[in-house]
Formats: sequence, structure tokens, C-alpha cells
Amino acid sequence: NIPQLKCTRMYLGGVVGTNSREMGSGNANLADGDITVSGLNVNSDYLYVGGVVGLNSAAVSNASNAGDVVLTSGSTCKKSMFVGGVVGRGEGNISSCTNSGAVSNACPATTSGSYLQVGGIVGYNNGSSAVSNCHNTGNVINTANCNGYLYVGGITSEADAAVSNCDNTGDVTNSGNSAQSKWISVGGVVGLI
Repeated sequence: NIPQLKCTRMYLGGVVGTNSREMGSGNANLADGDITVSGLNVNSDYLYVGGVVGLNSAAVSNASNAGDVVLTSGSTCKKSMFVGGVVGRGEGNISSCTNSGAVSNACPATTSGSYLQVGGIVGYNNGSSAVSNCHNTGNVINTANCNGYLYVGGITSEADAAVSNCDNTGDVTNSGNSAQSKWISVGGVVGLI
């Protein structure tokens, strides 16, 4: 539970905030406690929140999260945020990972042109982060507004790399709006490709 706090960039994960070494080769990384973010004020830059890893810059495999990942309406992020059941933002491959916890975001992204991205496995996987053999059963819920781009997906909100052999059985819902009417994209598996 994060109290009132001001920062420019934050990495929060159930096992590790940010990883630069391969996780999970031969050993499972398990998280089953809830993550609740309340009263957080990120003044600029980025917020990364994942049930297992906030930001992965190396491969993550065989990771499992069973706890809920919840950002409350008492928090704000001025720029961009990435929230996922296993990984907040993927910059390395993600494989054979599962999430059964709810991923629920009510924290708005307030700066013009900001990104708000919520996914059942990973909030956003960039071009270096292929996602494969992953399964989500937790509900993915966004109720927050974004002053830019808003993406929500059962596996990932936006896929800039391949997503293969992944499935989602959780509900995916969005009631947030984009103040600039830029993009709102919601999908059962991927919000935006």
C-alpha cells in the first residue's frame, strides 16, 4: 500500500520493481499478495506497476500472479502509466506467464498526450517484448480518464511485438474517456495492434 508520495518515475512489482536479468528460467516467480496503490502522485514521467515485475528489460518466463493489482482514484499520474497483472511494461520477452488476479485502474493520466495502458498479463509490450503462451483469467477494469491515449486488453493493452498462443477468459471493461479524443482501444486479448 503506497501512501501519499511524489516522484518522477516509479517501478512497482510484487516480486521486483525492475529487472535487467532473465527471470524464471527453470524457476517460477510467484506473487499472490494484493498490490494496492492509493494516494500516489507521479509528477512527471512514468508509472510502471505489475503483479510480478514493474518494468522488465530482460526476459520473464514462468511467472504467475494471483493477487489483485489495484490503483485507486486517490492517485494521479501526470504522464504515462503501464499496469499489468504480471508485468507493467515489457521491454524483454514474456512467456508462459499466468495471471488470475483482478487488474483494476482508477488512476488518471492527466498530461496532454499521455498514455494509460492496462493489461491482464502486461500493460504494454514494446517492439522488443514478444508475448507467448500466456494466460489471463482475472478481470481487467479501467475506470480512469486519460488526456491522451487509452488502451485496455485482456493480455496486453498494445502489442508492438508478436503476441502468440495467449488466451484471456477474464472480463475486460473500460468506462474511462480520452479528453483529447485521440484513441480509446479495448480488446479481449489485445487493445491495439
